[in-house]
Amino acid sequence: MTLTKEEKGLLTMIGRFGNLNRYGGLMPCRLVEAWFEDTAEKLYLKGCVARVCIRPTAGLTTKGLALTDKGRELLSAN
Repeated sequence: MTLTKEEKGLLTMIGRFGNLNRYGGLMPCRLVEAWFEDTAEKLYLKGCVARVCIRPTAGLTTKGLALTDKGRELLSAN
């Protein structure tokens, strides 16, 4: 599967958010919606990212995108 430049860039950013405990490893939806909504939807339809909602024991619900196994494979291959 080939990715466009925008898809590859967003996939990379989502992967970087996976290392941040502050967001529970998710790229928050508010950031995605601000710049990359169409690209994120394409990645979701290709099965590269998943929509996730988490709620820490003490805190607000966080909605965002996380890499799937397929997304991780594509990211490491590119």
